[in-house]
Amino acid sequence: MKIGNFTIGDESRCFIIAEIANNHDQNKEQAKALIRIAAECGATAVKFQTFSGRDIASENQLSSDYNWLPAEKYKYWYRYLDTIMLPFEWYPELVELTHSLGMAFIGTPCSQKRAQFLVDVGADALKIASMDNNNIPFLREVAKINLPVIISSGMAHDDELNDALSALGYPQRQDIALLHCISNYPTRAEDMYVRWIEHLKSKYTIPIGFSDHSLTNYGAFAAVTLGAKVIEKHITIDRKLEGPDHFFSLEPEELKDLVRG
Repeated sequence: MKIGNFTIGDESRCFIIAEIANNHDQNKEQAKALIRIAAECGATAVKFQTFSGRDIASENQLSSDYNWLPAEKYKYWYRYLDTIMLPFEWYPELVELTHSLGMAFIGTPCSQKRAQFLVDVGADALKIASMDNNNIPFLREVAKINLPVIISSGMAHDDELNDALSALGYPQRQDIALLHCISNYPTRAEDMYVRWIEHLKSKYTIPIGFSDHSLTNYGAFAAVTLGAKVIEKHITIDRKLEGPDHFFSLEPEELKDLVRG
């Protein structure tokens, strides 16, 4: 499997995705700083989440249903999501910066419209979040796009993963990577169950990896010893910053340690 200029396979180095997610805090200079940090630390790729509020939530979904303090001043959940999204007009500049630093640019689209947008701005791959791994109509649309796909397995049973991969075109299509994932933020060491990677490797012929939401790198190291070829970790400038993703993300020195490890 190839993403940009990088090959992912048994004989290749580990493909390390620095997940910037929403840690840009709608500050373009902060987004660019995080891209530069990822490059300086040796990451292979950066990833952003590509959505507007209405791509994820119904216009009738109340913020109070989520009991998330930063969203209290917004009646509807999608209006809060609009305050943390990466503005679409920034993408061309961020993609260009990423490529100039020798990394691949990956986006997580939350609708078919955003998937096509990522193609148009020059993204190297699409990432399907765990929340969409049972969104079969969406996955069938993604399968029509000529870009490699990475999909997380959080909350999915075996049968659901089979259905998801089938919707993406597996086994005829092999440019798909499947990431073991625990949908808990941060993930406790006792909940990681990294040996599930052995099961996934025995079952599928595509690259297997680990989307790791823990606060240390030990789970990622263990995953690689079990055959993971893709590691995804959130990164931040400072875990004390406000925002929904900072508190479980790696700081720069920890990202350096991940790459070295």
